[in-house]
Amino acid sequence: MAQIIGMDLLKQASEDMNIVRGTREKEIQWELRVVYSAIANMAYASLWDQIDENDHTSVTHFNHRIQETLEGWKNAVPSIKHQFGMSAEDLSNEFLYLFEQGGVVYRHPYRIAPAQEKIADGKKCVFVRSPLLSRDLHTSGAGYYSLAKIEKNSSLPEMFDIDLHSLEDIADHYLNGLSFHPLSTDLNAQYFILEKRKGLSQWGNTPASDGEISLMRVSNMALQTYYFYKMENQRIVVSQIPSWLTDNGMYRYLSTALMKKYGKLPNIDYTNNGSIVLIHQNYLLPPNELSFLSLYSWPVTFFTGKQLFRRVMAAECFPDFQQLLEEKGFAFKEV
Repeated sequence: MAQIIGMDLLKQASEDMNIVRGTREKEIQWELRVVYSAIANMAYASLWDQIDENDHTSVTHFNHRIQETLEGWKNAVPSIKHQFGMSAEDLSNEFLYLFEQGGVVYRHPYRIAPAQEKIADGKKCVFVRSPLLSRDLHTSGAGYYSLAKIEKNSSLPEMFDIDLHSLEDIADHYLNGLSFHPLSTDLNAQYFILEKRKGLSQWGNTPASDGEISLMRVSNMALQTYYFYKMENQRIVVSQIPSWLTDNGMYRYLSTALMKKYGKLPNIDYTNNGSIVLIHQNYLLPPNELSFLSLYSWPVTFFTGKQLFRRVMAAECFPDFQQLLEEKGFAFKEV
């Protein structure tokens, strides 16, 4: 009886969030996606819990609501117990990361608060970030969208702070007028490899010898300094890059632009599966584009948190994600 009630709850939640099972998707994977989004919805709703009318929601309360919701779903739907390996701590870290990086919340010391609601039109749906709780919306991963018209107050590039300059323009802008100089000393450096190596890191210990400009980084304790580098007369010459262009993964704008410039940028593979699209990055997107993808998608498995390379997105949301990135020069390939 309990299992029947649990499945009824699951079906009701899937209908409320418009989470439809993919054409070739296993039932357990669909169940896990529903539970993941249900917990994300509860985590987001906790931002309005009136713990103290003079203060924002504490991170502790946010975590507690996630733990309660996870335990409730595992008790209600026993079939997910061994497949949903993410702990309450994993989920708390996951949703705090997605909400903060995606601009859904503002983070204060030990406190979080919802950001201003943003609404942007898409091809098949309307994207809503930091929505009012009164809105009737669908869910893709931990992101909200509507199939009904809502008056917009933003655009997708503005919503995720995505620069509309093409990758080629970004490369030309930062490479134009660079002044290179020889390394003054031997450094324990890593070199970004423009040619993608399947299953291997794109950072290696050997510099390229083809004369193309790439990235080099040098670690000193917890700090990393980045340089443009190239080989010139059989020696390495470099030009230091300001830290604001490289910190917190920002260097990926430069590495992606360089791969595009030299014709070595891999495709983003995707597979249509009815109501969902499986997306496989063959390299990690720059931070803001990755925030869009991660917020509006599910992980492929649910054993650990922060799975970034392979994601599953609602089919209604995918065309806008694809178009926005293709306009910047990213390439997609259906597989």
